[in-house]
Amino acid sequence: MTGHEDTGSPLPCLVGGDLERFCLRKCDHAYLVLLINDWSGDSAYITKKFFSSLLNHKYNRVTQEVTFEHSGLTLHIGDAICATNECWVPFARFEKLFCAGSANANTLVLNYKENAIREIPPELIGGVQSGHGKDTSRACSLRLEFREGNPVYRVLYRPTMMKGLINIERRDQTGRKWVVAWRAAEGKEKSYWS
Repeated sequence: MTGHEDTGSPLPCLVGGDLERFCLRKCDHAYLVLLINDWSGDSAYITKKFFSSLLNHKYNRVTQEVTFEHSGLTLHIGDAICATNECWVPFARFEKLFCAGSANANTLVLNYKENAIREIPPELIGGVQSGHGKDTSRACSLRLEFREGNPVYRVLYRPTMMKGLINIERRDQTGRKWVVAWRAAEGKEKSYWS
């Protein structure tokens, strides 16, 4: 291994339903999410350097979005600059995350140093489970792969809409436990989000 793989340095990926169309220049506006695999915690110390590396842009501190003036790209950067909990990112624009026209939630990902955009299919996306299927408008988990294909889940969630939900956890092939979905609390069951 060379470069980033062996150092534990932050590894970025871009996620969003607009990713392929934007890369092929088939749309004037796109919304993408920058997610970082950062076991070292280094990204918290390079925020100024990160912002100075961006071309002509406007930053919205409330939404944690950067809008690039000449490309039509809006980039959510919350995971890169201020994730509040390990692998959990406050997020509000779920309608922009998924591929348009898809009956089931799916999205696209481009990992650092990869030349191909890959699909994150519905079975690798968690949401709030109900009798009507999966609701991804309040929270979703995305199963990503970094560093030699190791699974990593990122949770994007609306902090104000999590009340009464119970986390559903799963262990990956390495034995690490991840929150992969949610369900409504039943009876006297206590929700972490109460």
